[in-house]
Amino acid sequence: MQVDPENCHCYLDPRIGRSRSDGGFDIIADAGVATRPDPYLVWRETQDSAQAGSGRPRLKVVS
Repeated sequence: MQVDPENCHCYLDPRIGRSRSDGGFDIIADAGVATRPDPYLVWRETQDSAQAGSGRPRLKVVS
């Protein structure tokens, strides 16, 4: 296990699973490597979105 010293959250190996009727999961995708944690919802207010007055923050897109 590796802990990020900047935010004290753990690196994790992302997986996507499909739930089964017995309560378990079938793993259908696995990154195979640990990914640095980004535990905070982050958005950057742009002038366009602020002027639009939508009231909804633009969340950071991660891939």
